[in-house]
Amino acid sequence: MHLSRVMRVLSHSLEDSETMQMEDIKLCEAVQRGLESPAYCSGRYAPLVEKAMHRFHCLLYENLST
Repeated sequence: MHLSRVMRVLSHSLEDSETMQMEDIKLCEAVQRGLESPAYCSGRYAPLVEKAMHRFHCLLYENLST
């Protein structure tokens, strides 16, 4: 690869990385606000989206406990 192409690829990669990091910051800040909400109930699983994972681990625990 020519140096100019490498520099263009690197520049685009850094721009994309910066964009994603800024998006991540916004998401993390929103999560933090949600965690501070009185409506938030802490737990190991997100009840609306991790029911299957919770069930799997319950079954695994039962199996390993017997």
